[in-house]
Amino acid sequence: LDGILQGAAADTALAAERFLELCRFCEVYTFTLEPQREESTLEVLASIGAFEAGLKRHRVMFSSTLAGRGSMVRQLQPSVHLDSEKEVVEALLGKVNEVRLCGSGDLPTAAEVVELSAPKAA
Repeated sequence: LDGILQGAAADTALAAERFLELCRFCEVYTFTLEPQREESTLEVLASIGAFEAGLKRHRVMFSSTLAGRGSMVRQLQPSVHLDSEKEVVEALLGKVNEVRLCGSGDLPTAAEVVELSAPKAA
């Protein structure tokens, strides 16, 4: 969740919409740093409707380090893993079939992609 459901309002709304779509059709596990923010993280997920969309509370996971998050992901052996941290993505390459870096400063935001993809006025 770190860096993916955060950002400008339009980007956050689009990210939340896509996240809820994943929750409806996939077995989603979430990972967040800062275990001390467990309550507020669960509140945010509830407020966007993640649990009603299919996310299970026991699949909301917390880690105090990026290395810990990578270890947890490896243990779950997912088909796909999306992460906003380059360190985690690099650690998972070759260990998880599909790993994607998203929501990081290295990549354009959803709004920027839409803007870049839009036809230019003549």
